[in-house]
Amino acid sequence: MKKILFLFGLFCASILGIGCESHDKNITFSELPQQAQNFINSHFAERQISFVIKEDGEYEVRFNDGTKVDFSRKGEWETVDCNHLQMPQSVVDLLPKSIPTYITTNFADSFITKIEREKRSYNIELNNGLELEFNSNGDFRRIDD
Repeated sequence: MKKILFLFGLFCASILGIGCESHDKNITFSELPQQAQNFINSHFAERQISFVIKEDGEYEVRFNDGTKVDFSRKGEWETVDCNHLQMPQSVVDLLPKSIPTYITTNFADSFITKIEREKRSYNIELNNGLELEFNSNGDFRRIDD
């Protein structure tokens, strides 16, 4: 009976292990899609890359200063998180013009630290902790704090 319980336990453990298997894979910068490489070279060329991960076809680039950029399967940027540091102006310039204008007008002493780009919206995090949501055209929707 102990042998059967032991074998059953091994079987369950192996099933759980298969389900929890990670699909993360460390890759080199040159293995990123060209569009992602161009984005990094254009906006973060002066920063040192810590690692690049491919997970389920999507990509994450992490820099030594804690900045993180997530890319889609095609290499389109989805999230830029500067880890509480100021977003490079060249990335801010990619947003619809009404977003930085709204922020400058309403939060003059704040700056963008994180941008999440989705199909129908932009979620912007400021250094004061506020999270702002805009639609895909750059029209303000709401504040999440």
